[in-house]
Amino acid sequence: MAEWTPNRHGVRGDNNAIADEQPMSPAKKKLSHMVLGDGGFESLMKERSALRREKEEKSLAQVMIQLTAAERALSTETQRRIEST
Repeated sequence: MAEWTPNRHGVRGDNNAIADEQPMSPAKKKLSHMVLGDGGFESLMKERSALRREKEEKSLAQVMIQLTAAERALSTETQRRIEST
């Protein structure tokens, strides 16, 4: 009887099942690669997350610059009105 242990997905699998099977066809290998992945998805998600974070930081910096300019304009206008009265 074949021994079983949890595989990397936490599902019980037959350790000898792969050895007992014939070699995988190219289509089966491709499908298996797509389903199980090679860690590329995780690295892609990390890369996209970093890009999104950088984009958000740049956008926030632009908003801060605009806010500073608006505050400066308000202060100048307030000073001008105080002086005109």
